[in-house]
Amino acid sequence: KQWYQRRVAITAGSPHRSLIVRAFSYTEQEPRHKLIRKQSKKMKEQLSSKGLSEKVQWNMPLIFDYGRPDDKVKRMELAFPWIADDEEETESTDDPKPLSQICKSDKNPKGWECAEFKEIKNPDIPNVQERIYKSANSVVTKIETNIFGEAQYEEALKRLEKYFNGHNNANLTMEIVVPVTFTMEIDDNFVPVEKFVAHGISVAVTDPPQPTDPKVYLMKNTPEFRVYVRAFGGVIPSAKSEEIYSRQFELLMKDLIKGKAMAENTVPPTLITLEYTNPEEGSQQRHEVVIPKPQTT
Repeated sequence: KQWYQRRVAITAGSPHRSLIVRAFSYTEQEPRHKLIRKQSKKMKEQLSSKGLSEKVQWNMPLIFDYGRPDDKVKRMELAFPWIADDEEETESTDDPKPLSQICKSDKNPKGWECAEFKEIKNPDIPNVQERIYKSANSVVTKIETNIFGEAQYEEALKRLEKYFNGHNNANLTMEIVVPVTFTMEIDDNFVPVEKFVAHGISVAVTDPPQPTDPKVYLMKNTPEFRVYVRAFGGVIPSAKSEEIYSRQFELLMKDLIKGKAMAENTVPPTLITLEYTNPEEGSQQRHEVVIPKPQTT
């Protein structure tokens, strides 16, 4: 049975959100990404026919899977944020830890080496920072999934950690450069295609060694690139991380659309998150959601 429902999502530490929800049954015979793409298309067609499409934020889907491994027929729900007429947008009040307290400088000699960038002032998007990252060296590895389709973040991070701890063809131990960069490539329906994690290599290492792990790749002299960045603070519980990041990407895209830096209904092919701090630092955290600036021809 297929149906629609209006809900209010209540999340600790985040604003309440109205959702439009479509529920459906499924089996394991159809690939998950194809199933979500098909149901998303049906949802758009049916709501458009009722003149309700403009109230839906199509670029921020939420997926609720109620199926258990032993269920032959399972239940899944596809939801999108719904813009209610009486709903006001609110933002997180947690301030991000300033980069001046994280990155190494004359005033902060014990800080981390940070990836170098130039900030571009854009008065049309006051809540967003536009940056140009300089050409640099880095190492990257793919975030694989287990048999249950769960992303194996810790395993990917350990592979990069080993590279910096001497698992390379020069047996060279190196300091890492922050932030940790998580990249997610998505399709037109916001379904993840591939995920990667990367660490920058210090500018002091002019000739970076090759990794010995075949799953780790050295990226030399990557070209400079321009991005839009939204920073936020606070602790991110692992159980809420996907929802919190989705919310922050949603707010970033709204600011870009409002400032005419992004066209409406645009689905960026790549989403990036940057992590500058450790969870052990408590509420003094810095997280950033990033969207590459579209290239103009």
